[in-house]
Amino acid sequence: MINVYRPYTLAIILALLLIVFIAIILKGKDVKNGERLDTVSLGSLSQSINDFHLFRLNGENIEMEIMAKSAIVSSGEEDALIRGIKITYNPQGNRPIRLYAEKGKYNINTNVLFVEKEDKDVDIKIGTNVTIKANSFQWLEDRKEIHSPDKVYVTGDNFSLEGEGLVADINSGVYEIKKNIKATIW
Repeated sequence: MINVYRPYTLAIILALLLIVFIAIILKGKDVKNGERLDTVSLGSLSQSINDFHLFRLNGENIEMEIMAKSAIVSSGEEDALIRGIKITYNPQGNRPIRLYAEKGKYNINTNVLFVEKEDKDVDIKIGTNVTIKANSFQWLEDRKEIHSPDKVYVTGDNFSLEGEGLVADINSGVYEIKKNIKATIW
């Protein structure tokens, strides 16, 4: 389990893993006075993390938790490829938001997460009774918003909605479907 206090922690961890890898390569090479080491090219190095678990604290409370079955970061890439994703976000004063997806990309520098359908739709669960499904979602961490240009389906205890284009402010709890809205209430 990794405690995250800053948004760049994943980048720092990956840099440390790279340093450890280089140290292992160079281990055992004695450097005598005046002797120079040759530069070692690592080529297209990829780092893989299984059972990835990252969380961010806000004071003593867990604000956001990201779990994935695997995460892969390739040398020179800003996006980590992630699979088997479950994200829980706990906005102050609102119900927890959980996002489930089979695959996605997480941009290390911008903290933008893009998830998309593989075999099953991507699900967002709000509290215990509202589910939003779509082919893809983009989680914009800096604005605390979730976007989808796709057709979205929303179901709750006594209603269902469908439409195209979603913009959700996850802190305020305002979810907006942009066009072609159809609602059923029972």
